[in-house]
Amino acid sequence: MVQIGWIGLGNMGAAMVPNLARKYPHDKPLLLFNRNNEKAGDLAASLEKEGVAVAVAPTIADLVQKSDIIFTCLANDEAITQTTDAAAQSGDIYGKLFIESSTVAPKCTDALSDLLVGKGAKFVAAPVFGVPAVAAAGQLTFVLASTDENWIDEVIPFTKGVMGKAYIDLRGKSPGTASLMKLSGNHFVLSMVVTLSESMVLASQSGLGEDAILQFVEAVFGGPYPQYAKRMLSGDYATDHPKFSVDNALKDARHIKDVGEDNGVKLGVVEEAIRLLTIVKEQVGATGDLPGIYGAKRTEIGLPYKK
Repeated sequence: MVQIGWIGLGNMGAAMVPNLARKYPHDKPLLLFNRNNEKAGDLAASLEKEGVAVAVAPTIADLVQKSDIIFTCLANDEAITQTTDAAAQSGDIYGKLFIESSTVAPKCTDALSDLLVGKGAKFVAAPVFGVPAVAAAGQLTFVLASTDENWIDEVIPFTKGVMGKAYIDLRGKSPGTASLMKLSGNHFVLSMVVTLSESMVLASQSGLGEDAILQFVEAVFGGPYPQYAKRMLSGDYATDHPKFSVDNALKDARHIKDVGEDNGVKLGVVEEAIRLLTIVKEQVGATGDLPGIYGAKRTEIGLPYKK
């Protein structure tokens, strides 16, 4: 069987790896690399207690050269670009399959593909929809795009039933289109959180009551709407352990804004999200979370950021 490697163990990567390690058949230890390799060691030790074969690679180059299939899931454009450069410089990568799940700008994804494919490797953009808890449950939705349709077929077995519940097949389109789809989806999420935050604060001030908004979104929308509403009501939007960090939310929002500007489309809700997320960052720093937008709205009417 093939050797599989995984680079990047942030909130999403660390939640995705256990399902890959447990559910996808492999007779060689799954190789892990993280910038903080202590985290990789802890995850490997945890999985090995379950009898799952996992090992830690000392460097990116070591992992890439030993692996036939390499997953990457990094925090931002700079991190994935540096990692991919290191992979490309590691030695012969001809025929290796790179599966890239970071949320980055479409132009960045296309550049990664050009670099690796230019050296004889295979590349599939595979960003995912879902927070870490969804990833841990193996319920992610993948978005797949590549310069070669056959490479997408090689990635599909890792999606449904392993790390995900579904995939969006964008074969025939550039790898960057997968990132565009991911950002378009996050546009929906940003819009939802901004609207919920405004509605909840308005309800609290008008006498309607925030619980009425929760009941409404539970009855009419379901899904993530009541999940975010409950976090706002309970104060879970302001913890030291963000589920969708303010830095990543700002990064995504700015990418979405750039796509809009490149195509002559003004995205007013995204601009408002950037403004409010900037307030979140000013209030609580890097521990800020996406639904902290609700806290930002509270500060604008003189209420404390935290309930």
